[in-house]
Amino acid sequence: MAKTVNFYRPLLNATNKQTKEMLNDLTFIDLYDRLRELKCNTIQWHNLPDSIEERFIEITLFERGYGALFKDPVLGEVFTAITLRGDFDIYRTPKERQAFAVNGYNKAIDYKNSVIVWNNYLRQSSSLTIQLFASRLAEIERTCDVNILAQKTPFMINCDEKLKDTIVTAYKEVRENSPVIVVDKNFDARKLDVHATTAPYLADVLKMTYKIIWNEAMTFCGIETVQTEKKERNIGIEVEAGLGAVKTQRDIFLTARNQSNDLWNKMSGREGDNRIFCTFRQAAEEKQDKEDNEVDNG
Repeated sequence: MAKTVNFYRPLLNATNKQTKEMLNDLTFIDLYDRLRELKCNTIQWHNLPDSIEERFIEITLFERGYGALFKDPVLGEVFTAITLRGDFDIYRTPKERQAFAVNGYNKAIDYKNSVIVWNNYLRQSSSLTIQLFASRLAEIERTCDVNILAQKTPFMINCDEKLKDTIVTAYKEVRENSPVIVVDKNFDARKLDVHATTAPYLADVLKMTYKIIWNEAMTFCGIETVQTEKKERNIGIEVEAGLGAVKTQRDIFLTARNQSNDLWNKMSGREGDNRIFCTFRQAAEEKQDKEDNEVDNG
């Protein structure tokens, strides 16, 4: 039977400089991917044909800020990433676009047979903002890790060179939660000069700051969050202000998409219940919950 390899075992050795850098990078990447996943799942597209994938639209808009809807003679209606080129109209919209895909697909299109879908009115991606949030959160997360570890090893020890390896091994066992530390019978603890380097416990404050920044990231994504800290102080006006910020962010993303959808519906002849349009997933769920509560309360 093949031996199972634990690729994450080196992460347990926090004294390794390379491991610390790896943990920093992994923490940022993990947070960035989690926030990106949330952002790309907030908007729901309705009446898309089978030839267009909702997931790809949102990832493209998140990463690039724009893409294009058009009709391919073989594939039918499609959405692809594009490069902008050619002249601009009076509203700074490029008249010519080059559609492309990772499989080598390439097609020249223009304003007569395609519609650019924008991520927002600034026509920018959301990636930079999410990276900034992930960076701030990662800094707090790693600072919290270091602070918690400082509670475990709050000493600096001065000893002979001969005892150094023994002390390092002992501290490693402490980090690995060993209930008993065994040393050589000739070990003389009196030769150790121990200096306390006690660090104040800040993890709870750091976690509170983490939640504040996380909630700010959720507001940017248009996701409503429940404020649990000091909720007794959340008076009506504060709640309404928070919900107003969330709704505004939702409108930023929905307005740009639905304006493009309206243009494509007109260009492709889609009418009535066949129109392509976007809604916010959480908003739809909130509306359904409200209707269900009204029915229950009769």
